[in-house]
Amino acid sequence: MVDYPQRSRNEILDLLFRPKWGASLQHLKIEVGSDVNSTDGTEPSHARTMDEHLNPRGEYFVRGYEWWLAGEARKRNPSIVLGALAWGAPGWIGGGKYYTQDCADYHVSFIKGGERYLGLRISNLGIWNERWYDTGWIKTLRRTLDGAGLKDVEIVAADQPVNQWHIAQDMARDRELSDCIAVIGEHYPKGDSTALALMSGKRLWSSEDNCGGGTWDGARGIAQRLNQNYVRGRMTATIVWSVVTSYYSSLLAPDSGILMANTPWSGGYELSPGIWAFAHTTQFTEPGWRYMDSACVLLPGGGSVAALRSAKGGDWSAVVETGWASGPQEAGFSVAGGLKSGRLRVWRTDARAQFVRQADVVPAGGRFTMKLEPDCIYSITTTEGQRKGDPNARRPGPFPLPYRDGFELVRENRMPLYLSDQYGAFEVRERGDGKGRCITQVIRGEGIPWRPENDPVTVAGDPGMSNYTVSADCLIGGTGYVSVGGLVGPVPSWDSPPVDGFVLSLDHAGRWALKAGGLELASGTVEAKPGKWRRLGLSFLGSEAHASIDGAEVCSGFDPRYREGLFMLGCGRHGASFDDLEVKATPAGAFKTSHPNLARKAKARASSVWKEGGDYSAGRANDGDALVTRWNSAAGTGAGEWLELDFEGEVEFDRVVLRQFNDRITGYRVQARDGEGWRDLAVGARMGVRPKPEGFPLAHSLAVRLLVAAVENGPPSIYEFEVYRASSVPGR
Repeated sequence: MVDYPQRSRNEILDLLFRPKWGASLQHLKIEVGSDVNSTDGTEPSHARTMDEHLNPRGEYFVRGYEWWLAGEARKRNPSIVLGALAWGAPGWIGGGKYYTQDCADYHVSFIKGGERYLGLRISNLGIWNERWYDTGWIKTLRRTLDGAGLKDVEIVAADQPVNQWHIAQDMARDRELSDCIAVIGEHYPKGDSTALALMSGKRLWSSEDNCGGGTWDGARGIAQRLNQNYVRGRMTATIVWSVVTSYYSSLLAPDSGILMANTPWSGGYELSPGIWAFAHTTQFTEPGWRYMDSACVLLPGGGSVAALRSAKGGDWSAVVETGWASGPQEAGFSVAGGLKSGRLRVWRTDARAQFVRQADVVPAGGRFTMKLEPDCIYSITTTEGQRKGDPNARRPGPFPLPYRDGFELVRENRMPLYLSDQYGAFEVRERGDGKGRCITQVIRGEGIPWRPENDPVTVAGDPGMSNYTVSADCLIGGTGYVSVGGLVGPVPSWDSPPVDGFVLSLDHAGRWALKAGGLELASGTVEAKPGKWRRLGLSFLGSEAHASIDGAEVCSGFDPRYREGLFMLGCGRHGASFDDLEVKATPAGAFKTSHPNLARKAKARASSVWKEGGDYSAGRANDGDALVTRWNSAAGTGAGEWLELDFEGEVEFDRVVLRQFNDRITGYRVQARDGEGWRDLAVGARMGVRPKPEGFPLAHSLAVRLLVAAVENGPPSIYEFEVYRASSVPGR
C-alpha cells in the first residue's frame, strides 16, 4: 500500500481509519519487525545488530511500513489504540534464544524509539505470536517495561492459536504472573472463553480473528464474531488479521483483509462488505463505551444483539446480526437507566445493499419493536454523523509491461517499489562502483524465526502474468549465489519448501542451475568473474523456460505445473546486489516450444459422472480450463472411480499433471493401457490442491488413466488431467 499513488493511498487509509466514514477502526496492532517472515512477508527490524540497538537512530524506525501505517492511522483518528506484537527476533538476541533479557530490551527500544522519533505511543504489547509462552519471561518483560518508564504499557498474553486460554490456568496459580498481565488475548476463539479466564478479573480479547475476505459470508461472519465474542465470551475487543490485503494474491491466506489493495501500479483497489460489517459497530461506538449485559443476548431464531452505552451521557447503540437466522424475528427494546429515548437512527446491511440508512424509530414510553430480517446487520443508535464513504475506487489493473527499475527513484535504505520481501531484506543502496543505486540483500545471518526460513527471496508482479521475460544485473558480493525466477506461485513460508516456480541460479564459482519447484532441470558452469556484475535472465512461453547468463542462452527447461506467476530475485544470506531489473513480454515466436498437452487431442471417458447442477462430464478434465470446468464422479462414489484419456493413435509421454478440485483424493494410480490391461506408471498418496506432477520412464500407449484408490470428503473431481512428453524430442 505504501507504493500506491497518493490519492488512492489516502482513499484506502480513510476507508480504514477515518472516524464515521468506512471501517472506522479503533485499534491497530502493528508488528515488532524482526527481519523474519510473518506469513506474507518480512517486516524489517529497527535493530538488526547489537550496535543498532545500543545506538538507535530515527532512520531505523522508518524501515518497512509498520510505523508508517500507525502514523497514518493516528492522523485520521487521534484516539486510535496502538498495540504491537512480535513474530520473531533478530539473531543477535540472546544468542539465538527469544525469551531472554535481550528480547525484553528489544521490545522496550521498539516502543521508546517509536515515541522518540515518530511521536507514536504503543499502549499494549504482546509476547510472541502463536508460540508457547514463558511465564518467567513475561515477568521479566513487565519489570523491564516498568524500569524504562513504561508502566502504562499493558501486556497482552499469550496470543495462542485456536482458543486455548491456557495462560488463565497459570495466572490462577501465580499471583505475580497475573499482576503482570492486563489482557488475556487468544486467537480465533469463536465466541468462547473459559471459566478461569472469566474469573481472572482481566479484560479478554480475541486478539486475532478473521474477516473472511471479500465475500458476504465473510462480512456476516465478522459481524457475528464482533457481537458474540462479547455476548458469549465477554471479550471486549476483536482484532482481525489482516486489516487490508496489500500483499500479492498468490501468497498465503489471500483476501484476508476487509479491503483489497495489492496492485499499486494501477491505483485500483476493491472494497468488501466486511468494511460495513465493521462500521455497524465502530461508527456507532467508541473506545471507553461499555457493554450493557442485560441487552447483550442471543436471539432465539438465530443471531445476537450487543448493546453499548457511552462513558458519559446517555448515548447508546445496539448492533444486531441475524446472519444465519432461520427467518424473520420480532424484537422488543426497552430504554431505561438514564439512556436517551428520543428519536433513534437505524442503519442496515444485507448481501444486496450495505450500510443504508433506514427510517428513524421513535420509542413510545421508552419502548419499541423491530422486525429483524434474516441475513442482515442492523445498528440502532442515539448518535449521528455516520457516513458511507464511497470514493468511487478505480478497478485494479494488471502489472504494466514492459517494466524496468534501476532503483534510482527510491531513497537509500528504503524498500524498492513493488518488490515484496519474503525472506531477508532487499533495500536500496548506493552501488560500490559509483554507478547509481541498486538493491542489496542486507540480512547476513539467521534470525529467531516464527516458522522455518528459506534463503532471501523478494517477489513482485501479477499472479496471472505469463509469457514474459525477466532479467537483472546481479552481483554475488563474495561467496554465495544469486538467482532470478519467474512463474512463481505460492511463496512458501510454513514448512520451507523450495520456491514454487522456475529459478535460475549462479554461484561465485560459475556453477549455474535451472530448477522448477526444486527439481533440477539443467546445470553447468560458466566463467567465474569475482566482483563482476552478471546478467541473469529467464524467458517463458507457456510452461517452457529459456535461461541466459550475460546474454547467452545456457539451457531450456519445461515443467507443465507452471504457466503464470510472479517474478523473483533471490540469493544466500550475504550482501548480494541487483540492478536494472527488466520485465517484458516474450514475443510469440521467440523460441519454438515442443511440449504440447497431449490430453487436449484425446477423448475422455470416466467411470461415472455427477448429474446435478451443471456439466461435470469427463471431457471437462481435458478442455484446457484448469480453474473452472471439471470432471466429477457420481454422488456417493469414491475408490475405484477412473478417468481415462484415449488417444487417436499411440503416443509417447513421460509426465502427467493432475489438477484436483478440493482435497479429496488420498490415493491414486496413473496407468497406461497395454493390450487389454493396465500397468502402473506412478502410484501416489494424497494429491493435494496444487498441481500434482507425476514423472515416469517414457511410455508408449494408446491410453492413460487416473485410477482413484482412496478418497475423503466427497467424490473425486479433477479440473485437468494433462499429459506431456517432457523429455527432449528427437530432431528438435
